[in-house]
Amino acid sequence: MLLISLCSRVADAQASSFCGKVLLRGSNAPVAQAMVDFAGPERARAVTIDDGTFYISNLASGTYTVTITYRGNVKKSLSVSVPAKANFTIFIDP
Repeated sequence: MLLISLCSRVADAQASSFCGKVLLRGSNAPVAQAMVDFAGPERARAVTIDDGTFYISNLASGTYTVTITYRGNVKKSLSVSVPAKANFTIFIDP
């Protein structure tokens, strides 16, 4: 399983920045090269780096579908509101 933790920072009243980390459940090993796609009022994509983190800046407020793809397979899609609560965790199957 993968674990993705997201945090949001409100840059201003209209846009937010998201940072997060994708980890393997159980071992908490970082997952590099996972794609994190936001689709909603805008589209944005981030790819996790070696330590599993990603960052998306200047995302307009609204409801987004976030899709995590790892090793070519969609692992999880979920709906989030931007700006979202400061911290939340999503568990997805490998």
